[in-house]
Amino acid sequence: MVLLRHTKKELAIMTDNIKNHVRLSGRLFRQAHLYQVNGGDGAFDATSYLTVVHTDQDGISRLFCVGRYLDRVAANETAVRLISRHVRMDTRDIGPGCHFPL
Repeated sequence: MVLLRHTKKELAIMTDNIKNHVRLSGRLFRQAHLYQVNGGDGAFDATSYLTVVHTDQDGISRLFCVGRYLDRVAANETAVRLISRHVRMDTRDIGPGCHFPL
């Protein structure tokens, strides 16, 4: 199931409008761990595990989401560039008010 698919321009418009929406109060803590890298010769695929914890305004934390980042990266001698990122969530019910990409 695809929950969000945007171009860079569409993502910029969405993040500019976050202030106009009902938002999840509190904070999100994101922790990513690089698991696997495949490829070479200027481009590679990287898989990272992702855990997100939400802490509400009362200081109560709960697991918000677990999943994976599937990244395509280009690299040369002077720069590294993220070409694409897919977030595959194992968590299906993240509730309302989360408008910012994980």
